[in-house]
Amino acid sequence: MLRKKELSRHEIKTAGDPAAIRLTLMQAPDGFKADGADLVLVEVEVVDKEGIRHPLANDLISFELTGPAEWRGGIAQGPDNYILSTDLPVECGVNRAFIRSTTKSGKVTLKATAAGLSEATLTFNAIPFKQNNGLSTYISGDYQPSHLSRGATPATPAFKPSRRNVKIVDAMAGAHEEQARTSFDDNERTTWENDGRLRTGWIIYELERDAEVAEIDLKLSGWRRRSYPIRIFVDDKEVYTGNTPQSLGYISIPITPTQGRFVKIQLSGASSEEDAFGGLVEVTGKIESDVVGNKNTDAKGQLAIVEIDIHEAIR
Repeated sequence: MLRKKELSRHEIKTAGDPAAIRLTLMQAPDGFKADGADLVLVEVEVVDKEGIRHPLANDLISFELTGPAEWRGGIAQGPDNYILSTDLPVECGVNRAFIRSTTKSGKVTLKATAAGLSEATLTFNAIPFKQNNGLSTYISGDYQPSHLSRGATPATPAFKPSRRNVKIVDAMAGAHEEQARTSFDDNERTTWENDGRLRTGWIIYELERDAEVAEIDLKLSGWRRRSYPIRIFVDDKEVYTGNTPQSLGYISIPITPTQGRFVKIQLSGASSEEDAFGGLVEVTGKIESDVVGNKNTDAKGQLAIVEIDIHEAIR
Protein backbone atom coordinates (compact mmCIF):
# COMPACT_ATOMS: atom_id res chain seq x y z
CA MET A 1 0.00 0.00 0.00
CA LEU A 2 1.39 3.40 -1.01
CA ARG A 3 1.59 6.01 1.72
CA LYS A 4 0.95 9.61 0.85
CA LYS A 5 3.68 12.06 1.88
CA GLU A 6 2.87 15.71 2.45
CA LEU A 7 5.21 17.86 0.37
CA SER A 8 4.05 21.35 1.26
CA ARG A 9 1.40 23.30 3.09
CA HIS A 10 0.28 26.91 2.82
CA GLU A 11 -2.04 28.82 5.10
CA ILE A 12 -3.49 32.33 4.92
CA LYS A 13 -4.76 33.99 8.11
CA THR A 14 -6.72 37.20 8.42
CA ALA A 15 -5.00 39.65 10.76
CA GLY A 16 -6.82 40.84 13.85
CA ASP A 17 -6.90 44.40 15.12
CA PRO A 18 -3.55 46.24 15.23
CA ALA A 19 -2.05 45.65 18.67
CA ALA A 20 1.70 46.13 18.76
CA ILE A 21 4.89 47.24 17.03
CA ARG A 22 7.51 44.68 16.01
CA LEU A 23 11.12 45.58 15.19
CA THR A 24 13.43 43.23 13.29
CA LEU A 25 17.17 43.83 12.90
CA MET A 26 18.89 43.17 9.58
CA GLN A 27 22.68 43.36 9.73
CA ALA A 28 25.80 41.75 8.29
CA PRO A 29 26.49 38.15 9.36
CA ASP A 30 29.42 39.28 11.51
CA GLY A 31 27.62 42.19 13.13
CA PHE A 32 27.45 45.98 13.06
CA LYS A 33 30.91 47.53 12.74
CA ALA A 34 31.82 50.80 14.46
CA ASP A 35 33.65 52.10 11.41
CA GLY A 36 31.50 55.16 10.73
CA ALA A 37 30.11 53.64 7.53
CA ASP A 38 28.30 50.40 8.35
CA LEU A 39 24.51 50.27 8.23
CA VAL A 40 21.77 48.17 9.74
CA LEU A 41 18.27 47.99 8.33
CA VAL A 42 15.45 47.86 10.86
CA GLU A 43 12.09 46.54 9.76
CA VAL A 44 9.13 48.02 11.63
CA GLU A 45 5.75 46.30 11.47
CA VAL A 46 2.33 46.80 13.01
CA VAL A 47 1.01 43.38 14.08
CA ASP A 48 -2.04 41.92 15.76
CA LYS A 49 -1.91 40.12 19.11
CA GLU A 50 -0.87 36.90 17.34
CA GLY A 51 2.08 38.58 15.64
CA ILE A 52 0.48 38.72 12.17
CA ARG A 53 1.28 41.87 10.23
CA HIS A 54 -1.78 44.06 9.65
CA PRO A 55 -1.93 44.82 5.90
CA LEU A 56 -4.09 47.94 6.31
CA ALA A 57 -2.13 49.67 9.07
CA ASN A 58 -0.78 53.16 8.33
CA ASP A 59 0.20 54.20 11.85
CA LEU A 60 2.76 56.92 12.49
CA ILE A 61 5.66 55.39 14.42
CA SER A 62 7.97 57.55 16.58
CA PHE A 63 11.56 56.38 17.06
CA GLU A 64 14.07 57.16 19.78
CA LEU A 65 17.69 56.11 19.21
CA THR A 66 20.34 56.01 21.93
CA GLY A 67 23.95 54.83 21.86
CA PRO A 68 26.84 55.19 19.37
CA ALA A 69 24.85 55.29 16.13
CA GLU A 70 23.17 57.77 13.77
CA TRP A 71 19.55 57.72 12.68
CA ARG A 72 19.35 57.82 8.86
CA GLY A 73 15.65 57.06 8.72
CA GLY A 74 13.40 55.77 6.00
CA ILE A 75 11.00 57.07 3.39
CA ALA A 76 7.22 57.31 3.03
CA GLN A 77 4.66 59.35 1.19
CA GLY A 78 4.16 62.63 2.99
CA PRO A 79 5.89 65.89 3.95
CA ASP A 80 9.44 65.86 2.48
CA ASN A 81 8.97 62.07 2.13
CA TYR A 82 9.86 61.84 5.85
CA ILE A 83 13.58 62.03 4.98
CA LEU A 84 15.65 61.75 8.22
CA SER A 85 12.48 62.18 10.29
CA THR A 86 12.24 60.24 13.55
CA ASP A 87 8.51 59.93 12.88
CA LEU A 88 7.84 57.45 10.08
CA PRO A 89 4.50 55.93 9.04
CA VAL A 90 4.15 52.32 8.06
CA GLU A 91 2.49 51.60 4.73
CA CYS A 92 0.40 48.42 4.51
CA GLY A 93 1.71 47.61 7.97
CA VAL A 94 5.44 47.78 7.26
CA ASN A 95 8.38 50.11 6.68
CA ARG A 96 12.15 50.05 7.07
CA ALA A 97 14.74 52.49 8.36
CA PHE A 98 18.53 52.77 8.30
CA ILE A 99 20.88 53.29 11.23
CA ARG A 100 24.54 54.15 10.56
CA SER A 101 27.48 53.43 12.84
CA THR A 102 29.88 55.95 14.30
CA THR A 103 33.54 55.34 15.11
CA LYS A 104 32.63 54.38 18.69
CA SER A 105 31.56 50.91 19.79
CA GLY A 106 28.90 50.07 22.36
CA LYS A 107 25.25 49.22 22.93
CA VAL A 108 22.66 50.76 20.64
CA THR A 109 18.97 50.91 21.58
CA LEU A 110 16.04 51.78 19.34
CA LYS A 111 12.62 52.41 20.86
CA ALA A 112 9.45 52.62 18.74
CA THR A 113 6.10 53.97 19.96
CA ALA A 114 2.72 54.78 18.43
CA ALA A 115 -0.71 55.76 19.74
CA GLY A 116 -2.81 52.74 20.68
CA LEU A 117 -0.02 50.18 20.10
CA SER A 118 2.32 48.34 22.44
CA GLU A 119 5.82 49.79 22.06
CA ALA A 120 8.87 47.83 20.94
CA THR A 121 12.55 48.06 21.83
CA LEU A 122 15.49 46.68 19.88
CA THR A 123 19.01 46.43 21.30
CA PHE A 124 22.19 45.54 19.39
CA ASN A 125 25.91 46.25 19.55
CA ALA A 126 28.27 48.34 17.49
CA ILE A 127 31.47 46.30 17.59
CA PRO A 128 35.08 47.49 17.12
CA PHE A 129 36.64 46.80 13.73
CA LYS A 130 40.19 45.84 12.89
CA GLN A 131 42.42 48.46 11.35
CA ASN A 132 46.00 48.91 10.25
CA ASN A 133 47.50 52.43 10.25
CA GLY A 134 44.00 53.88 10.34
CA LEU A 135 42.72 51.76 7.45
CA SER A 136 40.15 48.99 7.77
CA THR A 137 41.31 45.45 7.05
CA TYR A 138 37.73 44.23 6.81
CA ILE A 139 36.54 42.48 3.65
CA SER A 140 32.81 41.80 3.86
CA GLY A 141 32.94 38.92 1.36
CA ASP A 142 35.00 36.86 3.83
CA TYR A 143 32.00 36.74 6.14
CA GLN A 144 29.16 36.09 3.77
CA PRO A 145 27.46 32.70 4.20
CA SER A 146 27.96 30.04 1.55
CA HIS A 147 25.53 27.33 0.54
CA LEU A 148 27.66 24.54 -0.89
CA SER A 149 24.91 22.03 -0.14
CA ARG A 150 23.07 23.34 -3.18
CA GLY A 151 25.55 21.54 -5.40
CA ALA A 152 28.04 22.49 -8.06
CA THR A 153 27.54 25.43 -10.40
CA PRO A 154 25.66 24.16 -13.47
CA ALA A 155 27.83 23.70 -16.54
CA THR A 156 25.20 25.29 -18.77
CA PRO A 157 24.65 29.05 -18.89
CA ALA A 158 22.08 30.52 -16.49
CA PHE A 159 20.70 32.66 -19.31
CA LYS A 160 19.84 31.31 -22.72
CA PRO A 161 19.33 34.02 -25.37
CA SER A 162 16.25 33.65 -27.54
CA ARG A 163 17.31 35.97 -30.37
CA ARG A 164 20.36 37.43 -32.11
CA ASN A 165 20.86 40.59 -34.09
CA VAL A 166 21.18 40.36 -37.87
CA LYS A 167 23.48 42.98 -39.37
CA ILE A 168 21.99 45.47 -41.83
CA VAL A 169 24.36 46.26 -44.70
CA ASP A 170 22.38 48.73 -46.81
CA ALA A 171 19.06 50.53 -47.19
CA MET A 172 16.88 51.99 -49.95
CA ALA A 173 14.20 54.58 -49.30
CA GLY A 174 11.32 56.41 -50.95
CA ALA A 175 12.94 59.78 -50.19
CA HIS A 176 16.20 61.11 -48.78
CA GLU A 177 17.93 57.82 -49.54
CA GLU A 178 21.29 59.40 -48.77
CA GLN A 179 20.21 59.53 -45.11
CA ALA A 180 18.87 55.96 -44.95
CA ARG A 181 21.99 54.59 -43.26
CA THR A 182 21.50 56.93 -40.31
CA SER A 183 18.57 54.75 -39.22
CA PHE A 184 20.88 51.82 -38.42
CA ASP A 185 24.13 53.57 -37.45
CA ASP A 186 23.74 53.12 -33.65
CA ASN A 187 23.59 56.89 -33.29
CA GLU A 188 20.35 58.07 -31.69
CA ARG A 189 21.12 61.69 -32.58
CA THR A 190 20.53 61.00 -36.27
CA THR A 191 17.41 59.91 -38.10
CA TRP A 192 16.08 59.03 -41.53
CA GLU A 193 12.78 60.56 -42.59
CA ASN A 194 10.90 60.80 -45.86
CA ASP A 195 9.60 64.07 -47.36
CA GLY A 196 6.23 63.96 -45.62
CA ARG A 197 4.32 62.41 -48.51
CA LEU A 198 2.55 59.13 -47.93
CA ARG A 199 3.77 57.53 -51.18
CA THR A 200 7.43 58.01 -50.17
CA GLY A 201 6.93 56.64 -46.65
CA TRP A 202 8.91 53.44 -47.06
CA ILE A 203 12.40 52.11 -46.48
CA ILE A 204 13.93 48.71 -47.35
CA TYR A 205 16.80 47.19 -45.35
CA GLU A 206 19.19 44.63 -46.83
CA LEU A 207 20.52 42.06 -44.36
CA GLU A 208 24.03 40.60 -44.54
CA ARG A 209 22.50 37.16 -45.23
CA ASP A 210 19.22 35.31 -45.44
CA ALA A 211 17.76 35.10 -41.96
CA GLU A 212 14.63 33.90 -40.20
CA VAL A 213 13.40 37.33 -39.10
CA ALA A 214 11.41 37.07 -35.86
CA GLU A 215 11.47 40.46 -34.17
CA ILE A 216 12.05 44.11 -35.08
CA ASP A 217 13.00 46.87 -32.64
CA LEU A 218 12.23 50.44 -33.68
CA LYS A 219 12.83 53.86 -32.27
CA LEU A 220 10.66 56.30 -34.18
CA SER A 221 10.84 60.09 -34.12
CA GLY A 222 8.17 61.53 -31.85
CA TRP A 223 8.07 58.23 -29.94
CA ARG A 224 6.09 59.61 -26.99
CA ARG A 225 3.44 61.40 -29.06
CA ARG A 226 3.22 59.86 -32.49
CA SER A 227 1.62 56.61 -33.61
CA TYR A 228 2.57 55.37 -37.09
CA PRO A 229 0.31 53.02 -39.08
CA ILE A 230 2.83 50.72 -40.74
CA ARG A 231 3.17 47.49 -42.68
CA ILE A 232 6.25 45.28 -42.50
CA PHE A 233 7.36 42.93 -45.25
CA VAL A 234 10.09 40.28 -45.37
CA ASP A 235 11.02 39.60 -49.01
CA ASP A 236 7.66 41.02 -50.19
CA LYS A 237 5.70 38.87 -47.71
CA GLU A 238 3.61 40.94 -45.32
CA VAL A 239 4.34 39.91 -41.73
CA TYR A 240 2.86 42.80 -39.75
CA THR A 241 0.27 45.55 -40.06
CA GLY A 242 -0.80 47.89 -37.29
CA ASN A 243 -0.24 51.15 -35.42
CA THR A 244 2.96 51.61 -33.47
CA PRO A 245 2.35 52.45 -29.80
CA GLN A 246 3.64 55.61 -28.17
CA SER A 247 6.54 54.70 -25.93
CA LEU A 248 9.46 55.95 -23.86
CA GLY A 249 11.88 54.97 -26.61
CA TYR A 250 12.15 51.65 -28.42
CA ILE A 251 9.24 49.43 -29.33
CA SER A 252 9.57 45.73 -30.08
CA ILE A 253 7.45 44.14 -32.80
CA PRO A 254 7.42 40.31 -32.76
CA ILE A 255 6.43 38.63 -36.01
CA THR A 256 5.95 35.08 -37.21
CA PRO A 257 9.52 33.92 -38.05
CA THR A 258 9.93 34.49 -41.77
CA GLN A 259 12.94 33.68 -43.97
CA GLY A 260 14.27 36.52 -46.08
CA ARG A 261 17.04 38.98 -46.96
CA PHE A 262 15.10 42.26 -47.30
CA VAL A 263 12.91 43.93 -44.66
CA LYS A 264 10.57 46.75 -45.70
CA ILE A 265 8.91 49.24 -43.35
CA GLN A 266 6.07 51.09 -45.09
CA LEU A 267 3.70 53.78 -43.89
CA SER A 268 0.11 52.73 -44.60
CA GLY A 269 -1.74 55.88 -43.56
CA ALA A 270 -1.48 59.23 -41.81
CA SER A 271 0.20 59.23 -38.41
CA SER A 272 -1.68 60.46 -35.34
CA GLU A 273 -0.40 62.38 -32.33
CA GLU A 274 -1.28 62.39 -28.64
CA ASP A 275 1.15 62.68 -25.74
CA ALA A 276 0.71 59.32 -24.02
CA PHE A 277 2.80 60.36 -21.01
CA GLY A 278 1.47 63.84 -20.26
CA GLY A 279 4.59 65.98 -20.73
CA LEU A 280 6.92 63.62 -18.91
CA VAL A 281 9.70 65.41 -17.00
CA GLU A 282 13.11 63.78 -17.35
CA VAL A 283 15.70 63.43 -14.57
CA THR A 284 17.26 66.63 -15.90
CA GLY A 285 14.17 68.49 -14.71
CA LYS A 286 13.22 69.42 -18.27
CA ILE A 287 10.55 68.14 -20.64
CA GLU A 288 12.85 66.63 -23.24
CA SER A 289 11.93 66.57 -26.92
CA ASP A 290 11.13 63.20 -28.44
CA VAL A 291 11.62 64.50 -31.98
CA VAL A 292 14.96 63.80 -33.67
CA GLY A 293 15.44 65.95 -36.73
CA ASN A 294 13.25 68.90 -37.58
CA LYS A 295 11.92 68.36 -41.09
CA ASN A 296 8.22 67.93 -41.76
CA THR A 297 7.41 67.30 -38.11
CA ASP A 298 3.77 68.18 -38.76
CA ALA A 299 3.44 66.19 -41.99
CA LYS A 300 0.88 63.38 -41.62
CA GLY A 301 2.65 61.33 -44.29
CA GLN A 302 5.95 61.39 -42.46
CA LEU A 303 7.86 58.25 -41.55
CA ALA A 304 10.91 58.92 -39.38
CA ILE A 305 13.14 56.17 -37.99
CA VAL A 306 15.83 56.99 -35.43
CA GLU A 307 17.16 53.43 -35.09
CA ILE A 308 16.17 49.92 -36.15
CA ASP A 309 17.43 46.49 -35.07
CA ILE A 310 16.38 43.28 -36.77
CA HIS A 311 16.58 39.95 -34.95
CA GLU A 312 16.26 36.28 -35.77
CA ALA A 313 15.15 33.60 -33.35
CA ILE A 314 17.67 31.18 -31.82
CA ARG A 315 16.34 27.66 -31.95
